[in-house]
Amino acid sequence: MTVIAADGNLRLVLEGVNVTGEQATARFRLESDGVCSELLVPFDARRMDDGDGVPWAYLHRLAAAIAAVTAELDDGRDG
Repeated sequence: MTVIAADGNLRLVLEGVNVTGEQATARFRLESDGVCSELLVPFDARRMDDGDGVPWAYLHRLAAAIAAVTAELDDGRDG
């Protein structure tokens, strides 16, 4: 389990990556205001890093996009 993004009450945790052939699925846990959601995000397994088997750069970009959308949804809810 790796914390990918944390900002105030928002935390995005990478719980694992499963690879089956050319398909990979990243499993994230999104925590916001005490509510948890699980996100399963499929992606092309060729994005996997040759070093440790974790596509860090790709997952960081993905996490930033998820965090940005969640922040906008939170702003809409509050406004």
